[in-house]
Amino acid sequence: MDNVYTLKSSHIQDMETFYNEIATVLLLPDHFGRNLDALYDCLSDHEGDTIILAGFDAIEEKLGQHLPDIMEVFSGAGIEVVLEYGF
Repeated sequence: MDNVYTLKSSHIQDMETFYNEIATVLLLPDHFGRNLDALYDCLSDHEGDTIILAGFDAIEEKLGQHLPDIMEVFSGAGIEVVLEYGF
């Protein structure tokens, strides 16, 4: 597909808002289960796409211990991730 999507740190406070933001930005289906397994399944339609994490330093602070698992899901689904700092 080769689309580029941006997740903004200002829209992410915790895992719940992370799931809300990614569901909104990627137009995930209403039945998206808001967990990492469901995210992986939904990302199969986005293989080859790029996700920009704008304000990565803030996202890293807000998502903390969950971030390595999120990055693993992106990688496993064939999503390129671009980290942008300072937003």
